[in-house]
Amino acid sequence: GWDVSAFYLYGWDKFPVPYRTITGGVYNFAPQYRRAHRLGGSFSKALGDVVLKGELLASPHAALATLDATDADGVVERTTVDTLLGADYTLFGTLETNVQLLQRIVGGHTSLLFNEDSTRTHLSFWLKTSLLDGKVEPELLFITRLAEQDILLRPKLTAKLTNALQLKVGADLFRGEPSGLFGRFDKHSRLYTELTYHF
Repeated sequence: GWDVSAFYLYGWDKFPVPYRTITGGVYNFAPQYRRAHRLGGSFSKALGDVVLKGELLASPHAALATLDATDADGVVERTTVDTLLGADYTLFGTLETNVQLLQRIVGGHTSLLFNEDSTRTHLSFWLKTSLLDGKVEPELLFITRLAEQDILLRPKLTAKLTNALQLKVGADLFRGEPSGLFGRFDKHSRLYTELTYHF
């Protein structure tokens, strides 16, 4: 009953690497997208009404920004390992729930790495249900860091106005320190709407 997978990917990073040079005391940044090697695996296992799952992703040569002014291009390569352990469960037959523990470990960590800790651990909770015969779906995602205040709260409401027309209203609320994954957006929470027409 175990569902197990393994994978290898050589592809583009989602975010540019901030390469930099220093000339006459002036910092010049030239962000570049680069390709990276990634390998990992996943598993899932149903135990009664609970589904356990896990994922692992290793990046042997992740490009990370450094504050070391003596470094030629301001970027160093380190091994990063991201892991996830979670469980899915449906309460009362209608309330879908998920809890996850996420962790990132940076090998060869130094205090000069920009916005990177040697270990960063977050806990997430997700809830979703269906009301009015599936016409309205409230949803809530909450993610928090365990070591310090670093929070994302994401409420969302989806309304199926007709068979073809769907309206979403939601928010991304950030709290925390500027060095945090979410805290860096502390003053930039947002509200949004989305109207979708299927044809």
